[in-house]
Amino acid sequence: MSLVSDIKGRIETYTRLVGEKILGVNNERLDFVMDSFYKLDHSYRNAVLAGIVSLVVGLVTLSVFIYYMQVSSLRNELNDSFNALNELKSLKAEESLESARFDHLVGRVKSKTRSINFKPFFERLARQAKIPLKSISDRQPEMDANNPLAERMKEVHVDLRLSKVSVPRLLNFLVDIEKSNHYLRIQNLKITGIYGNKLFFDVDILVRGYKVTQ
Repeated sequence: MSLVSDIKGRIETYTRLVGEKILGVNNERLDFVMDSFYKLDHSYRNAVLAGIVSLVVGLVTLSVFIYYMQVSSLRNELNDSFNALNELKSLKAEESLESARFDHLVGRVKSKTRSINFKPFFERLARQAKIPLKSISDRQPEMDANNPLAERMKEVHVDLRLSKVSVPRLLNFLVDIEKSNHYLRIQNLKITGIYGNKLFFDVDILVRGYKVTQ
């Protein structure tokens, strides 16, 4: 209780000091102003009263204007906040949808490529197509870091060299690769003619595939 009383006492002291600074001791300044006012002629008093009223009205009008300006600014800020929130929700929904599609794509690639071993696979296709497979090698080039697939899978390039291949058998071989259901695509094809032989060719093929790492 003593602390509360002390605080109240200090507040009263400060209030009194402020009042004395503005109105003077025992309201001397207020009495002086009132006496001076009543000593004025009637017309001057009316002018002073009109000026005071105009000042009060002006201050009230200014206060109301500032108030409505602040309310309007606050309303605009709230509208912007709601619009930003709705846009964020929309972007989040789109992100969730794209993430689900991405996961579905990775899952499909994983299911189609988990069992493939590239060298035995192409050797088997070559035997089935009765094509002489001269050499085969695979490598994993660096994927673009900006490609989101780079975090979940690796691109595989398979280089095949075929010798003395006829065009019909080559076409069947290429179709078998594309239709193998392992997401394999012919990325580059180079056909070289054999001197003195118009029916058979040497062929270099670059096949692109994928391996899921996660």
